[in-house]
Order: sequence, then structure tokens, then C-alpha cells
Amino acid sequence: MEKFCQSCGMPLSPANQGREQDGTKSTQYCQLCYIDGQWTEPKWSKNGNYFGH
Repeated sequence: MEKFCQSCGMPLSPANQGREQDGTKSTQYCQLCYIDGQWTEPKWSKNGNYFGH
């Protein structure tokens, strides 16, 4: 079963997994959305809603 980023929906692979703060790979989010335990775009929520102006 293919896994998908729980934020943007991109298919997850070992090459594009995001990283947790401790350096481990995220099993839920891709590197475009989530790096070092933080969202790459702080105005986006984990379900893809935008909270900017």
C-alpha cells in the first residue's frame, strides 16, 4: 500500500520523507511540508488549510 503525505497528498518514499526534530524520518509528511520537526510553510496546517492573509 502506497503512503501519502498527510499534509499535501504527495506519495511518500524514503527519498522524500520529511524529518523529525531528532533527525528521524517522518512517516506522515514529506520534505516539502515538514523538515526538522517544523512545517516548511508555518501558515499551512497539517490538513492543508492556509492561515495567511
